[in-house]
Amino acid sequence: MTRNNKRIAITLWAITALLTASQLQAGSRQASYWLEKMMKAVHEMNYDGNFVYLHGDNIESLRTVHINQDGHEIERLFSLNGEAREIVRDNETVTRILPNDKTIATTQRLLNKQSFSGFFVLDLERIEQNYEINLKGRGRIADRATNIIDFAPRDHLRYGFRLHVDDESALPLQWEMFDQQQQLVSRIMFTSISVGSNVTDSGSLLEQGDSDVIKKKSAVVSSNGQSTDINSKWSFNKLPQGFVIKHHHQGIPDKKSRNIEHYIFSDGISSFSVYIEQTNKVRLDGNAHLGALNAYGVFVNGHQVTAVGEVPPETLAFISELAISND
Repeated sequence: MTRNNKRIAITLWAITALLTASQLQAGSRQASYWLEKMMKAVHEMNYDGNFVYLHGDNIESLRTVHINQDGHEIERLFSLNGEAREIVRDNETVTRILPNDKTIATTQRLLNKQSFSGFFVLDLERIEQNYEINLKGRGRIADRATNIIDFAPRDHLRYGFRLHVDDESALPLQWEMFDQQQQLVSRIMFTSISVGSNVTDSGSLLEQGDSDVIKKKSAVVSSNGQSTDINSKWSFNKLPQGFVIKHHHQGIPDKKSRNIEHYIFSDGISSFSVYIEQTNKVRLDGNAHLGALNAYGVFVNGHQVTAVGEVPPETLAFISELAISND
């Protein structure tokens, strides 16, 4: 290759690299634009849809109804297969209804992710630190055109995701999680959905006037998704890269006098829980796999420490072994 040809080749390579970088930046900006629209849409719009949740070998069929009336949200989530169940969320509380048992249990909201809309409340700033996000093209879900957004993890401590956002409403119509080998871990996919002012509240699975209903109110302390100010004898010296404590709750002892402490860690999308229980029994030592969930347990100073979540096993092992009692 002559010197002139080398110069031409180098110039072409530089131009290609610049164009590629520019395209990636544009794809990232477009992805962020759709994510911001989506996070508004799930809370501000009225919608009624059926979707399937695939995790491990299990398939669940569910229906979600979301109504926003002058800023007041009410959301119902119904199971459509297996035992009838319903979860109702408003601005303040979460209510679980078991029609077969005629039981209603109401708690104050702990985390946004206790509902369908809350599942898609994302921390974009933290996401960009831990994932490369990009608009990958167009798709079609539930007979609606979608924009496909990929979340590629920047390290081995988290899984990757792919999201389909409705082109018209900006609602999330499909959400997929993939492990390090690009194998599907879980999928949420709408099969049908109605959007707009014609959507109305369908009411509860239980009759409003049923006198046999058993009502329970939990004594759980409310949290807005941030770490609560609770005294704890536990500390975590080093967290997995990108994860922070989003919630900490000291459970009230149950009938078996078990006092369980609960932490939730998040990187903006992915999350996992750590449960700490004082006991003389080792309930889990090492790894376990529960459908789409991974779990890891260790026994520390008379306490069972268990981490559970849809993250790689090494992430859970890392955090569980770092739970240290200050007693």
